[in-house]
Amino acid sequence: MGVFHGTEGKMTATVRCGDREERSEGGILGRFLLRVWRGQEPLGRVFWIYGVLVSAALSGLFLLTRAHGNAVGQQGLILLLACHTWWVLGAIWRSATRAEDDDYLHGCARAITLAWGINAALLLGFLEIGLIGRLLR
Repeated sequence: MGVFHGTEGKMTATVRCGDREERSEGGILGRFLLRVWRGQEPLGRVFWIYGVLVSAALSGLFLLTRAHGNAVGQQGLILLLACHTWWVLGAIWRSATRAEDDDYLHGCARAITLAWGINAALLLGFLEIGLIGRLLR
């Protein structure tokens, strides 16, 4: 369970795990990522900008690194795409839950999110297998 406190423009997170308690402070990027992850941004913005647009840009970078044969860059982008996908899918799901407009669109966003997650897992998994195969030759 985590508790978040804002003090003097910094986000402080207190996380309890059993008897332990850990504190951490986050900057602007950390607060932004957390706000989006919690579903506190509009669904349309999260879906289209942070989801579709950013995924397309990262995929384009992956294609460039693949065209240049940069295996290290490909590996890094596969990891980055996996992390981004996990983050944005959770954010879309939560944004759809918190939004107060059309329930039909929220259901569509969730269905697309589920399909997107399955597709991303399969695609990134096969890209990783192909990359490992090329590296072992």
